[in-house]
Amino acid sequence: MTEISASAIAINAPTKRWHLGILSAFVLVCLWGLVFLSLVEKRQQVIGDIYYFSTADTALTVEQAALVDEKTWQSIGSDNSLGMSDDAYWFRFSVPDVIRQDSKEKLLEIDYPMLDHLEIYLVNQSENSFDIIARHQLGDLQVFSQRPIDHAVFLVPLTDVERISHIYARIETAGTVRFPPSIWLANDYIAYTTQHASIMTLFFGFMVAMAICNLFFFITTRSMTFLVYTGYVVTLGLSLAALHGFAFQYLWPNNLYLQGRAIAILASLTLCFAVVFSNQTLDVVRYSKTIEKFLKFLAGMFFVFSLVSWVAPYAIMIKLLMLMLIIAVLSILACGIWLSARGSEVARYYTLAWSFLLLSAFSATLDNLNIVELPVSSHYILIFGASVETLLLGLILAMRYSQQRDSLTAAQAIALEQEQAATKAKDELIKVQQESQDELEYKVQERTLELDLALRELSEANRELEQLSAMDPLTGIPNRRHFDKRLLAESRRSRREQTSLAIAMLDIDHFKQVNDQYGHISGDQCLQQVAKILTDALKRPTDEVCRFGGEEFAFILPNTDVLGATQLLENIRLTVEASEIETDEHTFKVTLSAGVTATTMRREGEELQLLEFADSLLYEAKKNGRNCVINRAFSDKQQDY
Repeated sequence: MTEISASAIAINAPTKRWHLGILSAFVLVCLWGLVFLSLVEKRQQVIGDIYYFSTADTALTVEQAALVDEKTWQSIGSDNSLGMSDDAYWFRFSVPDVIRQDSKEKLLEIDYPMLDHLEIYLVNQSENSFDIIARHQLGDLQVFSQRPIDHAVFLVPLTDVERISHIYARIETAGTVRFPPSIWLANDYIAYTTQHASIMTLFFGFMVAMAICNLFFFITTRSMTFLVYTGYVVTLGLSLAALHGFAFQYLWPNNLYLQGRAIAILASLTLCFAVVFSNQTLDVVRYSKTIEKFLKFLAGMFFVFSLVSWVAPYAIMIKLLMLMLIIAVLSILACGIWLSARGSEVARYYTLAWSFLLLSAFSATLDNLNIVELPVSSHYILIFGASVETLLLGLILAMRYSQQRDSLTAAQAIALEQEQAATKAKDELIKVQQESQDELEYKVQERTLELDLALRELSEANRELEQLSAMDPLTGIPNRRHFDKRLLAESRRSRREQTSLAIAMLDIDHFKQVNDQYGHISGDQCLQQVAKILTDALKRPTDEVCRFGGEEFAFILPNTDVLGATQLLENIRLTVEASEIETDEHTFKVTLSAGVTATTMRREGEELQLLEFADSLLYEAKKNGRNCVINRAFSDKQQDY
């Protein structure tokens, strides 16, 4: 009882410290987020009302847009978001006199870097005239270096501002249509950009640090959860960098194809890693295999979606992505809440961590779909949610790993005790086995003598069986199986000793006619007599003739060149031609055709090519009228290649 209480205290103390650390980090990150959002809210727009209209006529010029009836122009309001549409949108606002009268250098900012095509017209417009002072063509489907000012968002210098009365803008994009313009004094914008860049640098530096740390944890622990979390942090950081224009500015400024699809690809991969990480960290399989399979299916869908996003139209994919994002939000939150209700401590903090990112993503989705109006840009909401969620998830992952390590230590202690008990039982078993072994040794020796005798008898039977299996039962000479083994052995000897090996393929001419005219029994007797003639013709013990199949025979002639093998086969052909085949009922003559070749083996497997070449020479002998021997060195075949 004392040991159990001590273990409980040892486990609960680190757990309480983890809880305190998570809550402290949560408070600090929330305070940082409030400071960040308050900084964003300090930016002031110094322009008046903005008017817009949409048209399916994508060829409409700015002069024609200026002549559109005033009733067609509508006020955009404070949201600056018009949802998604394939139409072209025209925007117009007037430059206040207080700005025109100030001669200081000014900039026009369009703080939404995800517009595909953006044209800005600086116009001097009156009742009788319409002069275009400057025209700028921007958009994230245009090479970054062509922008008038290198910046993540769209910036246009307002030169001769005193002449500019109105500013027109034309937008055509596959995503959400937003037009949040601001006119800045150049010095003020530099100060704002410096402050903004510092915050974004801290955020992305934090994401990089989290990714590197967890990658190192994966390398040292080999835990796939750390690798999945690293992938999640990397893809999440890249997604936010793409949303804010930093990825296009620094990572792929000339890759318009990737820029046009980066959000759909990266966001899909982020959701894929998020679902896999949720499945692993929450250990869902312990509670429900059905939900675990559903999460795997959802992760697979996101992965396939990321692949399809490389080729599918962005306008379709981004809408589907927002729908899938809502599904992911509801699924992960529901899973976390359900596991929290089941008593999972990790799931409670996990749900808290994910709530910030998922709810911020959900809010951003509703904002992009123009369902709700948010006082802060959806991009900054995602930054805030990602900061809170990434830090808390990192702490939860460390807590999870610590708990697993403690569980592993306890399991190892139990395993050690079990191993000691098993060792003791093993010693007792060895003692019993030793006693049994002494008793069995005598019986084993007795059985061994009987077994040796049986093995010798079996070995002799096997040798006889092997000899029988290597012989052709009809002709009494070796069969094809023996030929293959002998050919392999002699080819290796030829290659090892660099001696010539000759192969001859021989065939009885018109043997089918013998069977048809005299019967198959006479044909079998013919094969037997021809086989005896072939065997008697061999004088060296190393030479061998085998029945290759049907009426075909094959010769293996080690240490023999082409001329020697040809002379032997020619003598055999003449002997058979002069001999009479005597069967029980008939007497007749047959002739032979043969193909002969030889070579010195140089590489493994060349014997099959040699045999094939000899067979082709036999076929050539048949074509030349039969009853002849065709010979050719194997090197002639190689020259043909």
